[in-house]
Amino acid sequence: ETVNGRLPDARKIWETPESRDMCLVSGYWEKFADELIRLNRELGVSYFKWDAVGQYGCDSPDHFHGDDSVPAEERRLSHAFLLPEYLCRIADRVCAACPDAIVDFDVTEGGRCMGLAFLASGKYFLINNGPYFHNMDHVSHPDGQGLTGMGINVFVYPGPARTWICRTPLSYDKWIPSVLFLTHYLPDDPLSSQSTGLASLVLGQSGIWGDLGAVSESGVRFFSKALSLYRQVRDDISAASPYRSGLVACTPEIHEKINRENGRGVVSVFSASGGDFEYVTRSRVQAKWCAVPEACVRILPSGHALISGSLWRWCAAAPVPALFLRKMRFPMVSADVCGFQTALRSLWSARHWDASYGTRSAEKTMCCGRIRTRTNLRTRWEDGITTAERKCGFGRKPHGRRFPELRKGRTRRRN
Repeated sequence: ETVNGRLPDARKIWETPESRDMCLVSGYWEKFADELIRLNRELGVSYFKWDAVGQYGCDSPDHFHGDDSVPAEERRLSHAFLLPEYLCRIADRVCAACPDAIVDFDVTEGGRCMGLAFLASGKYFLINNGPYFHNMDHVSHPDGQGLTGMGINVFVYPGPARTWICRTPLSYDKWIPSVLFLTHYLPDDPLSSQSTGLASLVLGQSGIWGDLGAVSESGVRFFSKALSLYRQVRDDISAASPYRSGLVACTPEIHEKINRENGRGVVSVFSASGGDFEYVTRSRVQAKWCAVPEACVRILPSGHALISGSLWRWCAAAPVPALFLRKMRFPMVSADVCGFQTALRSLWSARHWDASYGTRSAEKTMCCGRIRTRTNLRTRWEDGITTAERKCGFGRKPHGRRFPELRKGRTRRRN
């Protein structure tokens, strides 16, 4: 790979020996693919993570993105345009020769090529350590100076904050399966943080990132048992259309992924402030299910599941025991008990509260895919839309006319 007409010096990439960048929009793409195939056949390697693949750089006239008759700048831009196509070619060649191979392309840094094309051949490695302090305009470290290793990243500590940013890409799941967006949750103790990460992980992103050797024996047993049970419904979760009630980091935040064909899947519940909740699944479920001990699950005559329980706020002095996923067949229920009251909650400050409700409990229509919740927040929830959002014009849905199916014996109102 040449930059500005010259061959850059060799350099170290993390712990590897010094090497030079190679242009994939050249005959090298076939040699690289063949090397991956060799590793699979001789060493059994089936998982390939591609990292540090910059989109911009090469302007060589000897490759497939332009010859001497094309200006150097056009050759450079042509390389950037063609790179996603050649990444797909490599992944397709490898997977055709090695059907069990998985290719992840790391897009966690700037300068990486994006788009939907590669997702037809591989997966995106979407989030590992998350944003840096300087990405967040942090006044103490505006340029990341003085920070090294994991310390330069913001969301690398146990607790719910990392899961908030990691669950945000699930909004794309309606169009792009979440299994194509590998996103990593921390395995670190304590159990409350592990359960929050696991309840998020099983929604399809399927990533664990951290110091696995430092996880306690009880944490290892927890993950081993939980993940072995998750695999029983993994394919159903991937096939299910997602539904979310509540915004990410709000209370309650409920994710439902149930395969309508067989009633298998998962329901994960999170809380940032605490309170009691009830939730009726949008889909009918199998009669066989498992849930956390603190949650009550009842199968309604309609075949839907009524899930109720209590979510607790984090108490710095005496954190309450974790509500976490045990015996996760279907439906699976989990609660995030590590919620923090942060500046993020100022988005729904007193000026957004519905004064007509005062401090009374917010009552909720009981029907498929809706919740009834009592929280210490002075706000009202309807189909995941807060009163504040309704005042801004979001979520206007006249239930009686637009959703007549909600009146077919599956709706129960509480006045």
